[in-house]
Amino acid sequence: MADFVSQPFPTAALRAQPRRVDVELHRVDQAVPSYEGRIFLQNRDADRDTPRTEEAGYLGSFFVFGKVDCWGEDEGHCHPASGRKYDRRRPPGRHAKIRVTAPTDRLERLLLKHPGDVTLSIVAVASADRQADAGGALRFGRLSLVTYG
Repeated sequence: MADFVSQPFPTAALRAQPRRVDVELHRVDQAVPSYEGRIFLQNRDADRDTPRTEEAGYLGSFFVFGKVDCWGEDEGHCHPASGRKYDRRRPPGRHAKIRVTAPTDRLERLLLKHPGDVTLSIVAVASADRQADAGGALRFGRLSLVTYG
């Protein structure tokens, strides 16, 4: 079963044949085990074994390199930057914004098959030996669909 299933949403902006459609996930938590996130349109039952095909509603994938542990060798490696004048290190970020560009031709064909409102589903898939760790790994603040005319 998918780790996330959106509420049904209207598709008028998607049906207007935009030049590009991005699925954006905001505040994606990276303090989790690494995984691949697979995005499906109108497939609530998607899981790790669902084929990545148009028939299954597959729109694309993203990858999260989990930051569960810090692997720096010196003691302060993973601490936030000191704030000293010439310290240009960025603090280790826990959250990310992820953008997946959906293939517009595929999206157009899928919308023809589903004339009403649709849902997006996301499945977190870890490597076979770490799949048990993927449960609950997909955590984010909000999801947006951005269209470009």
